[in-house]
Amino acid sequence: MKLRGLVARWKGGSEAAVAPVAAAVPAESVGEAVALQPHADRPPSEKPGSEKPVAEKPGSDKPVAEKPGSEKLAGPQTVLVTVLGLEGQALAETVQTVMAECRRTHTRPLFITDGTNFAPLRAQRALFEQVIDPDICRHRRPGLDWRAYALEQYRLIGRKWKPVTTIAFGRPADPDALAAVVAGRREKL
Repeated sequence: MKLRGLVARWKGGSEAAVAPVAAAVPAESVGEAVALQPHADRPPSEKPGSEKPVAEKPGSDKPVAEKPGSEKLAGPQTVLVTVLGLEGQALAETVQTVMAECRRTHTRPLFITDGTNFAPLRAQRALFEQVIDPDICRHRRPGLDWRAYALEQYRLIGRKWKPVTTIAFGRPADPDALAAVVAGRREKL
């Protein structure tokens, strides 16, 4: 009786409305489990998932359904931070300073490094991408076009992260690499 009263109140009734709830369950199946359809008591227009986003069209009484995927992606904007050539304590201090400033401005820093020590970046839980230094790679394997490879890396970073601006620390980035980031930013995934 207590459970039926709670169910009746949950459905918008009162304990006095227990009789309709009790009548809904056949007497012979009181001891057995009864499988009910989810939200079977609701009309199709009130069932969860049947709502469609509706927007009012200016100057019209008729609501217009929005196109799926037309909403903008929410979240902080990405700032590209180059830390080329920085290692050790200089990298750790730069990462800490930039992370604090980006928290204050509600942006997301993406660090671009050409080093191999990622400990300062991981300690701050920073997003980062590693790029090659074409000059160093050219000395190791002179027959390959490392500059084109580096530009492709920067283009893909722009395409993936779509940064809104760039901040440079350490060695300045190649202007062609930054142009490749901008070109990649315009591409769709």
